[in-house]
Amino acid sequence: MRISGFTFIHNAIEGGYPIVEVIQALQPFTQEIVIVDAQSTDGTRQILERMAAKMGNHLRILDGPWGDQAGQTLAALHAMHTACDGDIIIHAEGDEVWDGMLLAEVVKRIKASQHDIAVHRIQVEQNFQRCRWYPWPVHRVFPKGTVRKVGETTDRRYDALVLGPEHGYLWDVTNCFRDNWMGRVRNQAELWHGEASYKAVPLHFAEGIEVVDTGTFLNQEHWFRKRSPFDLPGPLKRLVGMTKYDPGV
Repeated sequence: MRISGFTFIHNAIEGGYPIVEVIQALQPFTQEIVIVDAQSTDGTRQILERMAAKMGNHLRILDGPWGDQAGQTLAALHAMHTACDGDIIIHAEGDEVWDGMLLAEVVKRIKASQHDIAVHRIQVEQNFQRCRWYPWPVHRVFPKGTVRKVGETTDRRYDALVLGPEHGYLWDVTNCFRDNWMGRVRNQAELWHGEASYKAVPLHFAEGIEVVDTGTFLNQEHWFRKRSPFDLPGPLKRLVGMTKYDPGV
């Protein structure tokens, strides 16, 4: 059974979206990765082309629209249904890096004929100093042609298998790079036309690990490059402590 990875991106460098790490996490577990570049103007496309040259046929870059949330969603949905060759699609947004252990479990379940899968997501912020755990799962694995809305938690199929947090997390790198915050706000303003916004995180905090559903803090060690209160995916470890996203390729 052929597995495709899919994501889309706009101005990853300016906005602080770890697109290289997203692709690196998906690569060992997929037969192909399809990425839609939505009119990037900050060098993102050149980074993707260099990666494609190294990865050969494993990475394909498509062109997509930008500037309207509904149009972006429809374009990404169309690309998944028409451009991905796989029977099963593993989807990650441009700031979501899959834990390798979780992906290994996902592939194991796919081979066992479980093809609709939802997973738990952790959101990291403030140069990896704060971690928010969301108690609801997100639908990110599905047979080609069955997804109805890209990335929407509330629109996932009710028969999706939910893998527990013990298998790992989908890591959402939100507002980790304080020097990219204004770029990210501009990107979101273009896409959502003011309907969504992010809080400024201008400083490097060390407040522990916040659990968003209870409001409590887990008093564990602060984040470092090679160890953390949780097991960070390998592609993310080099980014800990950085204030600006550097693709590094």
